[in-house]
Amino acid sequence: MVPRGSKPAPPPSPREEREPTPSRQTLTCAELAVEHYMNQAFLASENHGDEHELVEAVASSAFNFNGIWVHVNFLAKEKGAAGCVGLSPSFFFAEVKGDNKGFSCVSCVKMDSGNPRDLGGCRMCPHKILHPAAGGYRTAQPIQKVAARKKCVIVF
Repeated sequence: MVPRGSKPAPPPSPREEREPTPSRQTLTCAELAVEHYMNQAFLASENHGDEHELVEAVASSAFNFNGIWVHVNFLAKEKGAAGCVGLSPSFFFAEVKGDNKGFSCVSCVKMDSGNPRDLGGCRMCPHKILHPAAGGYRTAQPIQKVAARKKCVIVF
């Protein structure tokens, strides 16, 4: 109810853009991936101390390929970082598998998103999900570009 003499607030403009929020799927998978990455870093003697914390869950894509799989991109930074280098988040790709026991991360790769040669895709995900061009994930092969024809060839 609007008091007499005052006008109701105008409805929000359809042009107003809301800040996108990650889906629950994206956030959950990114959290699983960070935990997986830290466990793998701890097990590899050369990576001790490479602990990260989630900064932003960017995007994910789920598909059925002999089970439920999710490819996810996220940003994470070094845990407890104080310097400029450590505060700058790194870009990650992870692959999460779902089965009757729940979801678990099967691979997580830190990527150099600033180098286009290091980025790829797969035949199961939309183009917004960035994959490591060298592979390193189980369910799909990276897209290989054919330079002479400037077309994409999908490798199975």
